[in-house]
Amino acid sequence: MKKILTLLLCTVVLCACSNDDSNNNVNPGNGSLQGRWNLNSYTAFVAVLPVLEQGDITWTFNEAGTSLVVNNTVQDVYPYMLASGTYNVTLTADALFIIADGFESEYEYDFADGALTLRDTQGSGDGPHMQFSRN
Repeated sequence: MKKILTLLLCTVVLCACSNDDSNNNVNPGNGSLQGRWNLNSYTAFVAVLPVLEQGDITWTFNEAGTSLVVNNTVQDVYPYMLASGTYNVTLTADALFIIADGFESEYEYDFADGALTLRDTQGSGDGPHMQFSRN
C-alpha cells in the first residue's frame, strides 16, 4: 500500500510541473499577438519624438509567435526605431523579447481595448513605450 501511495504522489507531482521558460503563447491575456499591427505612438527619451501616420511602421507577428516582420518606411527620419526586417521573437506570459543584430530587447506587453502596448523593461526606464492598433 505504501508503494502505491508513493507512486500516486510522484505521478501527481510530475503532472503538476511545467516549463514556462519556452512558452510562445500567441494568445496572451485577452488578445492575440498574431497579425499585423500599426504603430500609432512612440514615446521615449529621445531628442525628437516621431510623428507617425497610419502605415508608416507596421509589425506583423506570425501565427506561432516566433517571428516578427517590421515594415518601417520612416527609418531614415527616425533611425532609433526598429528597422525594416525579419526578427526572431520569444513570448512569455508577461514579456516579449525581440532579437535584433545579436541584441535582445525585452518589453512588457498588454492588450486593452484592441490596442497592443509595449514598454521597455531594460535600463533606466527611458526606453520606448509603443502603442499599436490592429490593421
